Amino acid sequence: PNAGPRLPRGGSRTASVAPRHVAAVVIGRNEGSRLVACLRSVRPQTDRLVYVDSGSTDGSPEAARGLGAEVIALDMSRP
Repeated sequence: PNAGPRLPRGGSRTASVAPRHVAAVVIGRNEGSRLVACLRSVRPQTDRLVYVDSGSTDGSPEAARGLGAEVIALDMSRP
């Protein structure tokens, strides 16, 4: 049976690992401090952060932008 590629003497591989790309999408409306806490916890682990806002009136979109998120506002006139 084929056991796969042989390891060099010493038993370690030196193959490079492709960089991983992680994005997060957060959806909310009037989340305030919960949104800020969420985005702060996710931000260090992502390459791209998107906040989809569904009609907030509490400044959530501005807070998300301030934390580096791309903000998408849903068109609330469409079902």
